[in-house]
Amino acid sequence: MLSDMKYLAAMKSETVEHQVTVMGNTAISASRSHTTGTYRGKDRDYQSMETMVLEKQNGEWKIKHIHWSN
Repeated sequence: MLSDMKYLAAMKSETVEHQVTVMGNTAISASRSHTTGTYRGKDRDYQSMETMVLEKQNGEWKIKHIHWSN
């Protein structure tokens, strides 16, 4: 996780699209982002997707599943 934090600190990430659908005690969050920057001497410029499934437990949303793809 520390290496992910260092990478993200060096990059600029912008949310391009974000949708949330709630069905009772389940929610699905789908987002697309554009990331640019330089890390370890390499230029980066890409779009990625994040999908999360959340479940409401005792009044609080908890992440049940998360998926990232480029």
